Amino acid sequence: MKRTGFFLKWMAAAALVGVFGVHGGASADRGAPDEVVARVGGDPIYREEVLHLARFEMGLERDEVTGRRYAEAVKKAITNHAIFRLVQEKAPNLIPHADRAATLAMARDYYNAYYARVAMPAARKRMTVERVMEQIPQREGLVFLYQITMANGQALEELRRRIVEGEISFEEAARKYSQGLTAKVGGQVGGVARSDDRYYPDTLRMLFDELPVGAVSPVVEERLGPAIFWVKDRKNAEEVRRAEAENVLDDYVKADARNYCWEKAYEYADASPDTELLIQEAEAQKFVDDPDRVVFRVDGRAYTARDLMARSGGRVHSLKDITTIAENAFRDLILTRLFVTQFGEHEAFSHRKNALLKHYAARLWFREKTADLTVTDEEVDRYLAEHQDKYALPDRVDLGVIYVKTEKRLKQVQERLRVEGFEIVAKGWTQNKTLASRGGRVGIVPVSKVQGGLASVEPGTVLDPVYIDQGENPGYYVFKVFRFYPAEPGTRANLDEEVIGGVRSMVMAEKRKERLSALVEEAMAGVRVEVLGDVL
Repeated sequence: MKRTGFFLKWMAAAALVGVFGVHGGASADRGAPDEVVARVGGDPIYREEVLHLARFEMGLERDEVTGRRYAEAVKKAITNHAIFRLVQEKAPNLIPHADRAATLAMARDYYNAYYARVAMPAARKRMTVERVMEQIPQREGLVFLYQITMANGQALEELRRRIVEGEISFEEAARKYSQGLTAKVGGQVGGVARSDDRYYPDTLRMLFDELPVGAVSPVVEERLGPAIFWVKDRKNAEEVRRAEAENVLDDYVKADARNYCWEKAYEYADASPDTELLIQEAEAQKFVDDPDRVVFRVDGRAYTARDLMARSGGRVHSLKDITTIAENAFRDLILTRLFVTQFGEHEAFSHRKNALLKHYAARLWFREKTADLTVTDEEVDRYLAEHQDKYALPDRVDLGVIYVKTEKRLKQVQERLRVEGFEIVAKGWTQNKTLASRGGRVGIVPVSKVQGGLASVEPGTVLDPVYIDQGENPGYYVFKVFRFYPAEPGTRANLDEEVIGGVRSMVMAEKRKERLSALVEEAMAGVRVEVLGDVL
């Protein structure tokens, strides 16, 4: 490995311009996929590799990888490649894990390709409207209505005349004059069945059997008063089922395509003695405890729990989680084999595999090199002392409250407070279940958050009731001040565990960032980097 000082000079120049991109016009759209955009120690970095990296590390679509974003992606690709070279030299045992993690990530791409190119067309042939209708129970016929309701029958008769003669549309009339609940939506009721008990049977008989589609009914006396109806459409039971089937057909096709993928995967596994899934949820703990235990084999190649965790970023939240990850990865790898057998390797994926391999090698190397990092209580204390602008505790008050909706109930509460303790009354009388279960205790809040202030209030005081008409619970509030707490520095002793946990996470993040910088510097030390084109 030839070592020069070129990279450090290049990094210094990059720092002066932000992240590369002096010209600000570097674009991922220039050149062919196999265009070399940089060299690290003589090894080429391809444009297509940079685009793939920008997607899975930066979350950018291809058309977004331009200008400084493209320059940043090139920088990441160069860094990853340099770390990959270092891992090959100093931790070659990580390369197989990185390769399997990359293969697993690629398998999801192949799964998506198989799903789109094979499973969806097959599902569209298998899952017709008629087949979906078989899975939908019998439905009633429906009449699709618009309705206007008015208290004054004569005024409604006059409004109907105007609608029939074309002076005003039914929907506009409903919005302007209807006194029913559907006025805001132009009187639209939707589909109504013969069994709908919102309407009288004689009205339903007229709407289903007598009134033509498009006609406006005469004024009829309905449950909510005089009403007229416009029949927009009418469907018999079979038409209703077909319309429902057509609406859900796409969802059924997608579900059937997913089932098709599982069917093909397990057909392949059953026919291949060197392809087997070894994990079950009941025994998943064994794989968590022993990450080098084989989870499954596909065509004789073994994959371990460590490989799965490398692929998922080391996040396994439950035994069901690792089982599901394993099952999906097993399926994806088999479908990769089926896709490649039928169509050949996907030409767009070769550079993606290289980018993923370097990505996972860098991730595993970093995880291994930061495994020894810990955060001590002293470091937490130091961080808190340096950031008291965020963690200092203000003047606080421990409050309780009884909430009631009416003045009558408020008087009853006030009478009870004369003979019973605040918390007992709160449990029995406050009209908020959460507050009642806590005996009215709100908890400790900053004094500044209390409207009106508490300047001259003594601890133990029950305040005069106030009426608050804002928010979701308008009504009367009776507050009690249990105790005051003066302002003080935030420490491990008086801050919530969740807050202290957040501080530990931030301290750890800083330590990991420092270690990462040192690892990147080690990887880049003396490595000759050439950036081609107008990225710089």
